[in-house]
Amino acid sequence: MATKAEAKEAVLSISRKFGFVGDDIMSQIEAWNPKIRRIIEESMLAKDTLAAHSIKTLARNIYGSDARFVFELLQNADDNRFERAKTCPGGALPSISFQVHPNRTIVECNEDGFTVNDLLAICSVGESTKSGSHGYIGAKGIGFKSVFIAAWKVYIQSGNFSYYFKHRKGDSGLGMVLPIWVDTDEELPTPLTRMTLYLHEEGDPTELEHLRNTIFQQLNDLHETCLLFLRNLKQIQVSFHSEDGEQETSKVFRVGETDVHRFFLETTSTNRDGEVTLEKKQYHVTRHTASNLPPSNNRETSETESATAEVVLAFPLTEEFIPLIEKQQVFAFLPVRMSDFTFLIQSDFDTSANRQDVLTTSRRNIALLDAIAAAFVKAVLEFCEHKDLCYTWPDFLPSPDAQYSSGFWEGLVSKLKACLSETPVLRSRHHTHLRLIRDVHIVGNDTVDANGDPLLDDPEKDVYVSGLYTSRATESLGKYGLSVGYAPQRLDALEADLMKPTSRMKSESTDADWHSRVAKLFSSYFTKKWQNCTDRLKTIAFLPLRSGEWVSANSGAIYLPTSNGFAVPHGLDIRVLDPKAVANQDRRGLFVLLGASEPSIESVRSLIQRVYWSASAPSDLSESKAHLHFLYYTHNQKQPAPTEFKSIRIFGHNNIPENPGHHDFYLPSHHAYGPETLLAATADAPGYPVTFLNPAYLKDEPDPPTPSHPKWTKWLRDTVGVRERLRLISRRGDSLSDIWRYVRDHRPEKLLGFLKYLWKYEESRIVSSKALIEEIKNTSATKLCVSKDCPPWSDWTLGNSWLPLPHLQRRAAAFMKENEPFPFLLVEDSVSVTADDMKAEWAFLHTFLSVGKDENITFLLHILQLITNYNEERIVDPERVLNLYIAIDAKCIGALDRQAERKLIRDSLDDWSVFLSGSDFRSIWYRPDEVLWEAPPDMQTVGSLKHSYSQIVGPDSDQMRLLSHFFEQTLSVKRITWRHVTQELQHLAEHPTSDGKELWDLDRIRGLYEYLGNMNIVAFSDDMRREFEQKSLIFVNKNGQPSWHKTADCLWSSTAEILGKATLNDHYEDLRSFFVDVLGVQTLTLQIVYDDLVESRPQRPRTVNDIKNTIWSFNSLIQTEPDMRRQLDPEPVLKASVFPVRYPGDGGKRLVSAKDVEFAIVDREHLAGRFEGRIKFLDYDLAEVRRLQPFLEWCNLGHRYISRSVKEITSVSSGQTGRSISNSHRDIKRKAHAILRIAATFGSPRYKSDPEALYQLLRTARVVETDGISCLLSISQAGRAVEVEEPVGEDLHISEGDDSGLTIYVPRNKDAQEFCFGSLLPERLADWLMRDPISQILGGHGSVDGCPVDNAMIAVLTTVLAFDVSALSRTLDRRGIVQVSIANEDIIAAVGDDIEEDAGDDIEEDAGEEQEIDYFGTDDFDDDDLSTLIDPSTTPPGTSTPATSPPSEHTRVVDVLSRQSHWAVATTSAPPRPVIPTAVSQFDSSSVEDHRYRALISWVITVARSDTSNLFPRAPSAANTNRAFDMSDLLSSVPFTSSTATSTSGTWFSSQTERDKKIGALGELYVFELLCKLSLNGFGRHNWQSTIRRYIAGMHADYMDLDAWSGRETADITYRDVTGEFGRLLRENGYTALDDNEEEEPEVDTEYFIEVKTTTGGVETPFYLSKGQYARMQDIHNNRRARKQVYMILRVFGIESIFPSVRVYMDPEHLRLSGALLFTGETWSVVPARPSPTP
Repeated sequence: MATKAEAKEAVLSISRKFGFVGDDIMSQIEAWNPKIRRIIEESMLAKDTLAAHSIKTLARNIYGSDARFVFELLQNADDNRFERAKTCPGGALPSISFQVHPNRTIVECNEDGFTVNDLLAICSVGESTKSGSHGYIGAKGIGFKSVFIAAWKVYIQSGNFSYYFKHRKGDSGLGMVLPIWVDTDEELPTPLTRMTLYLHEEGDPTELEHLRNTIFQQLNDLHETCLLFLRNLKQIQVSFHSEDGEQETSKVFRVGETDVHRFFLETTSTNRDGEVTLEKKQYHVTRHTASNLPPSNNRETSETESATAEVVLAFPLTEEFIPLIEKQQVFAFLPVRMSDFTFLIQSDFDTSANRQDVLTTSRRNIALLDAIAAAFVKAVLEFCEHKDLCYTWPDFLPSPDAQYSSGFWEGLVSKLKACLSETPVLRSRHHTHLRLIRDVHIVGNDTVDANGDPLLDDPEKDVYVSGLYTSRATESLGKYGLSVGYAPQRLDALEADLMKPTSRMKSESTDADWHSRVAKLFSSYFTKKWQNCTDRLKTIAFLPLRSGEWVSANSGAIYLPTSNGFAVPHGLDIRVLDPKAVANQDRRGLFVLLGASEPSIESVRSLIQRVYWSASAPSDLSESKAHLHFLYYTHNQKQPAPTEFKSIRIFGHNNIPENPGHHDFYLPSHHAYGPETLLAATADAPGYPVTFLNPAYLKDEPDPPTPSHPKWTKWLRDTVGVRERLRLISRRGDSLSDIWRYVRDHRPEKLLGFLKYLWKYEESRIVSSKALIEEIKNTSATKLCVSKDCPPWSDWTLGNSWLPLPHLQRRAAAFMKENEPFPFLLVEDSVSVTADDMKAEWAFLHTFLSVGKDENITFLLHILQLITNYNEERIVDPERVLNLYIAIDAKCIGALDRQAERKLIRDSLDDWSVFLSGSDFRSIWYRPDEVLWEAPPDMQTVGSLKHSYSQIVGPDSDQMRLLSHFFEQTLSVKRITWRHVTQELQHLAEHPTSDGKELWDLDRIRGLYEYLGNMNIVAFSDDMRREFEQKSLIFVNKNGQPSWHKTADCLWSSTAEILGKATLNDHYEDLRSFFVDVLGVQTLTLQIVYDDLVESRPQRPRTVNDIKNTIWSFNSLIQTEPDMRRQLDPEPVLKASVFPVRYPGDGGKRLVSAKDVEFAIVDREHLAGRFEGRIKFLDYDLAEVRRLQPFLEWCNLGHRYISRSVKEITSVSSGQTGRSISNSHRDIKRKAHAILRIAATFGSPRYKSDPEALYQLLRTARVVETDGISCLLSISQAGRAVEVEEPVGEDLHISEGDDSGLTIYVPRNKDAQEFCFGSLLPERLADWLMRDPISQILGGHGSVDGCPVDNAMIAVLTTVLAFDVSALSRTLDRRGIVQVSIANEDIIAAVGDDIEEDAGDDIEEDAGEEQEIDYFGTDDFDDDDLSTLIDPSTTPPGTSTPATSPPSEHTRVVDVLSRQSHWAVATTSAPPRPVIPTAVSQFDSSSVEDHRYRALISWVITVARSDTSNLFPRAPSAANTNRAFDMSDLLSSVPFTSSTATSTSGTWFSSQTERDKKIGALGELYVFELLCKLSLNGFGRHNWQSTIRRYIAGMHADYMDLDAWSGRETADITYRDVTGEFGRLLRENGYTALDDNEEEEPEVDTEYFIEVKTTTGGVETPFYLSKGQYARMQDIHNNRRARKQVYMILRVFGIESIFPSVRVYMDPEHLRLSGALLFTGETWSVVPARPSPTP
């Protein structure tokens, strides 16, 4: 570490090396001899000027560099040494901090500190002690010096070093390498190096502000991920401070190491409120060194430095090491762009100039793709060492099928795929070493068990990838070559399994799911017809037999263990498969495919019968039972009982076998209605003894094999002959049995069950007897129903009761309360049986005994009848009744005979069952013909079922829709008509209140109008309209005053109050269609507003604001109704007191008549300011006057503009003689002949009177500089003159005397004189020329709108006064100014001309050296050849027109009308444009440049505003406007001037760059003025969003207050077309952004991005698009539908010609794709496509 003395000496020695002399020495020299000090200072300045070329180049590059100095500082800091920080107590992280203050930035780094070698390096040019071996070391070799982009002074403190560098923009650059020592007592803590950057303070405030914003943005945009790519730095801190130094916000980035490959990033942020947030991220980082790289395009480096570069990939992870899958950025040490990949990529890429993208054509970048792929594979191998990431890393794989932003990045995917295919990266199921992707396979979905493992796995071959890979991982790997396993592998695995002692196929513990999956797998081979596989499968012994043997399908016939589903008995001579295996349906299907079949029933039954009838027939009960079971299962019901059953023997409960045909057997059951239970002896009744079947037959009772097969007991009864039931009818058959009476009397709870039990057996006998039916139906049901609490008025019998079906009970319960019983029968097992079973079992009650069972209309009407009986006065829960109505209607709709059902309902509801609910739910029952269904709520004249019911169930419920159908369709209840509504409105109008309740409620009345609007009244619309015309039925509440009106008294909408009209839009905004289209309420028209303006009613005084609103409405409508505008007479308006005038004095505002009161209109703010408070003004400011121009022109009030009303009277003080003009270029006698030609061109009365005298007067004219000019402004109102004096010395005075001649007095002050020659003198000189020399009356042709002096004449005079004499004649010829017969005798100083020409040559050479690419869309100037503006018939005597040749092919002027057509601004009456001189004087060059630029600005504004033609000419092919138009004939006549254009006028700009920007600003101004003329809604200066508009600010009177644009620039001009007016204008004239296959959509709320490209040349001159503009053009084209955006290019050409023009390129990306525009990469030079020649 150097001592303080050594450090100071090192700094001073370098200072002396550069010839630096300190202020103390210079002060001593000055004290000795001031002259010598001056000589020394001049010599030092000359030395600095002659500084080395490298320093000059460095100074130039600093400000032309796109380097981000923050990046340079980070790079330098990362290359430092941090040993002292690491070894200090506690250890410190290598870090850097940025403390950002408004005027300075403090950078601190805890590096080891500066050394003498570091000092020498930082003071050199292009040298450094930093290694720079691993990456980027600075843009264009600037390195540390890039800080001077931001700072004019850099103060460095490190250890004992204390010095600064100082360099301002424009300096030679020596200050950047010349250190100046600073003595200081401040001691910094160690280790610490501090650099204080003092931000630039001199220059354009706008540029300074932009610079600060850029600096702060760079610091604010620092991303924590950059720490991943730095070698040494582990912490970065950025803090922002206020003016007083207080910290406002801060961010701290910190990087730490989780393990050798994983790092975490922490970001600690503190906001303005002191709230601290912590964010932590984790990354896997892999580094790889790329070698043999091509040189970099971004900078000059040695071959060794550029041949290698480090590639760093960072993969984001969660704290649990789970990949975070989201798109990441590409870095070139700082973020460049968002990539197409899910991992961060960092390397030393060649980037675009603005560092916003990687150059995809760079050889170096292309070579880096291989290194990125290699780094990715390296990362994969690192992942494979981690227990979790080993199986999830494929999530980071980019999909080869995805769409990538460019082919460059798509190439990386291909390289990744190639690298991974040759590198073992996957783990298999059983081995630990990595395998190639092609050597392992995915387990197919059809080859895995329930756990996801392979069904058949061979660990020896190990062909499957590990099951730990996620499905997403395997899906990603599938696109990189990982495939599913194939069939022969599975057959190999099957044979291997069968050979094992632990075979999974043969194991008893293997579950059925596994067997099913295997069976399905191999069955699919048959489905897919894989013959080789199925043939091989039949040879494998994997079929299990019932005997325990395993055989193959080819070994012989094999049978299934069942016959038609019944088990085949044992002992038969056939091979039968194991029943347990066949029970698995999937295995059974496979066995069948392999050839297994079932034995026939007949063959098995035959065997059994032979055994049964043999001598050894079963003689015990078990054999009998087995035989009966099989015969039962195989019994055929369609055939008679087999004869063998006639002799069959069965056993009774006494074990004695008998033939059932000879002895009655009863089934031994405990059925509730069987003999045992029902006939058992009790205390009240005797029993009946019987013989029962042996219980063994009924043990393990077999189930019927089919639903139609008889049950076991039934089969025993019907086939074998066993009895089961008792009799219901007496043996005589004429009455019910004694058993029936016994049960009825003693067991009534069993009666219904007993009846049901025997009915199916006795039905035919019962139904054939009417007496039996009536006896059963009339049986009392009081003890048979569920409810025993029958109402006293009920008489329930079995015939009028209902089955207790669950759905019927639920249905009844839904409508009836618990205390409202319903006659449901109490049947046994009603809870346990299903509804279907109950219906089936008890259907006989309904069919033959009239017991209800169906939920039909009769059932629902029965419920409604009971409800009305139970609830005569008050109903609880009225919604149930509504639901009952809905249910009844639903039944009616579903009925086959709707008419009969509807009649049944109407008959039932005719008198008593429709209710209208009150607020307390007290029912009022009505007949259907006494109610209306639908009416608006709260109507006073009629009630509404719909409204009443909506209070119960809600207005929007489905119930209301269903109720509507019931009452309107089924019951035919009528709907309300429009007459009901109008009667209600009339009632409301006549009765404001009812029972103390306010009825005039806007929402209530609005609802009635909405109701009418929604009604379908087309057939009655005329009647209803007449009703509203004749009666006051429209309600309006204005300012709390309610009133009712007829249609004629209403107006839909108005921004102003119209006398006698009530406006409706504020009250009924969304009912416009009803009031306007249906009722015929008028909308606002120009005639209405006109009538309101001219009509005056004392009963309604109008305020100034009211009148202003009316005038604004009139101003808008007058532009949209041109025909009506021509019909209206302005005289009544001028006479009416409708003009708001601001009076002097107290500033009071009054409404006056323009005929009676004189007032001035503000069109010049500086004149208005002079007379403010002294005269009467129309109460509108300048901006409002411009908007009101259509109205003021219609009123013919142009003569009241203050610019036309004020007279200026100038004079020169007698004591102020002045002096001749000091600048000879401003001596007008040198330009007398040119002025004479202008006078002749514009018909000057002085020229017509005596051309020679005028010329001599001009040749002898004097221009005198003086401070004694005074000016008096005067205006007359009401016969009184008001005068105002202007400041002395700032005006102009023209004096003409017989003896003294013409004298022009101009201000001596430089700025005032500049303004005089640029504005005042051209106007006054034109005024003087156009006055009659005798009468002093203005005359001459060209008067426009009452202004005698043509603006074009002023513009040409402005040009002449600004140009050098040598260029005047040629320029005037080219601008159409006529020649005169008088010879040019003007004297031109030869010496002065030579000096000027030399100066011009020097400037041209300098401009050539400084010429750069035209990024502002401009190019070299070109003067267009134009014909004269003067009609030959009006050429004054003694003049001649310039010789012209017929227009050639290259000089024809055409209007290009197409989708790319320009706005043709040229008209035959347009004035000539100002001419720009070809050389610049060596004196006051900047003033001349500004003066001439003002002239160009003035001309552009004049041309843009004077044009009256249609701004959008119709496209030539209106039928096909959405295509690029055929321009072959058109373009062939337009000259391609880009190759031959030469710049003659651009030389007077100070530099090529300034020239480009200013010409670009002129084009934007021209387009902005044209768009302003369209009066677009909301369009203004805020839409002009270009940074170069600052060149217009302050250069014209109308733009003195124009601020520079400091916002984000997306396009030169942007406009959101909320109303669609701009889009409609474009579409009406043939401009559209649609493709051929797109349909037209409304243009409402479309955003337009307008890019202006300007040239002085022809239309075919190439223009340039930046990459950002090119990207935006494509992005908007691709997303124009979703975003509703349109990109336009307006090509302004011939900006310096008399007729600048504009061509519109609508959606240039579409034109590029169609070939109408030709783009040349990469700077995107664009030209229109030249049409092919016609053969």
